[in-house]
Amino acid sequence: MKKLRVAHFGIAHDHSGVTMECARKYPDVYEVVGICEPDEAMRAEYGGDPAYVGVPWITEEELLSRDDIDAVFCEGHELRSVSDAQKCIDRGLHVHLDKPGGIDLLAF
Repeated sequence: MKKLRVAHFGIAHDHSGVTMECARKYPDVYEVVGICEPDEAMRAEYGGDPAYVGVPWITEEELLSRDDIDAVFCEGHELRSVSDAQKCIDRGLHVHLDKPGGIDLLAF
């Protein structure tokens, strides 16, 4: 079976680290290609989670321009997660979007 190549967009959601741990627990299913946290304050606060050790940090531009990513875990701050997911959807990427989906139900 071909591995799913996934990226992780945002790390401020409560479940972000657990989502990463789950993906890394199944290396025969997932290949985590990178983590993107565009907000430097969020990266400083949450980036030390052991779940992220050894995974390369990539920019938002890199995440959205690569053609070797199958899906993206959108795990950023709740007020930004829907817009992050929409950027991925607009690029034709599959997304995992955790709840809550921001403050705009229609956008979610």
